[in-house]
Amino acid sequence: MKTVNRNKNFLYAKSVSISIFLIIFFSVVSIISNITNGVGSSIGLLIPLIIILLLLSKNYISRININLSILVFTLYFLVLLQTLSNFLFNNGDVQDLYNIIISVPVAIALGVFIQKLFSDISEKYLFEGFKLTLIIFIIFGWLSILIPNSKIYFGFGDFNNPVFPFAEPSYYALCVLSISIPVIIKLNIKFKILLISNFILQALYFPSLTLILCTLFLIALVLRGHMKKFLLIILIAVLSILIFGELVGENYFFSRLDLSAGSTNISSLTYLQGWHEIFKALQDTSGFGLGYRQMGTNSQTEVGLMLDSYGFSDLGRKDGSFLFSRIASEFGVLGILLVCLYIFWLIFIWSKISKLNGEQDYKILFTYFIALSSLIELFIRGGNYLSSTLILSVASACYLYKMTRKCL
Repeated sequence: MKTVNRNKNFLYAKSVSISIFLIIFFSVVSIISNITNGVGSSIGLLIPLIIILLLLSKNYISRININLSILVFTLYFLVLLQTLSNFLFNNGDVQDLYNIIISVPVAIALGVFIQKLFSDISEKYLFEGFKLTLIIFIIFGWLSILIPNSKIYFGFGDFNNPVFPFAEPSYYALCVLSISIPVIIKLNIKFKILLISNFILQALYFPSLTLILCTLFLIALVLRGHMKKFLLIILIAVLSILIFGELVGENYFFSRLDLSAGSTNISSLTYLQGWHEIFKALQDTSGFGLGYRQMGTNSQTEVGLMLDSYGFSDLGRKDGSFLFSRIASEFGVLGILLVCLYIFWLIFIWSKISKLNGEQDYKILFTYFIALSSLIELFIRGGNYLSSTLILSVASACYLYKMTRKCL
């Protein structure tokens, strides 16, 4: 009996430890950045890294892949060189130089640790740790709905539609999607339906099109291999949103889907501007790109001028509102090729792992879907190279690459 209780206590302690790290990892960057008006994101990344170093044991020290290390170092050196030259010769911002020297190595270190976490921690502890973290973030979401714009949220109440600890529902959606994936794979059907229903309700209350899309991603994950059922659910979801929009007198979700230049929805115009920024940057730089953290330094696009006339001149100009816009604008044809290679790799890997099961296979499956979820950040809503969700996605992709080479 004592042995059983000791094992339960150990499971609880291990799960809580993982959950504490994940909560800090996802929350602290956003909180610190808000408190310091955006200049403290490096400090935000540094805090979870310091916690890792304090808790690190010899069991977490791994052999380093020399070839991968050379590739990462070479890419980092090239970006550092470009940023340094921009700072010295083009009156670049010192924040850009600080960011590349401090933030990028810290983000890489966090990614390495997360990859080791997936390798060394058993399925049981990972599942319980992610589940506890998910429950806490769902509570944060409902508190932000029930007690909106409160000053208790570290100043986040000053934003238009904050979801603590994030400035807007889109970032909350990306976070809970990443956390939900390792959990929903192992839940029974009743709890899967409960979790998906929760996100649909939150998406309607916020409202958040990104959270709707993230929920559809989770439904596709649950129904993988049953495409007809998934398409039926999408049809029902579209009809339900249409009816809901008519009942409340304003169809927010369908107005967001209007991506024409004549749209009056600011979010839609900002997204459309992201695509225009890509073509403008490629044209202005002959395909080389504007350079790291230089998006928005060239002249305005036609859609940008339209946003300017509405009083939103800087909205989305520096991040493109989705990550691919920023990558393509700043790194040109090379950035586009890297993203295309990543997508082709995800397609290729799925052909190998689509029928897997078991404990080790569980890790491969959830890291694959976390990596796949980065496509939402790439093409729907994102923009920060060093976001917690992107670091988690890249770490998952690295773990997946290592395991598929070894096991498949």
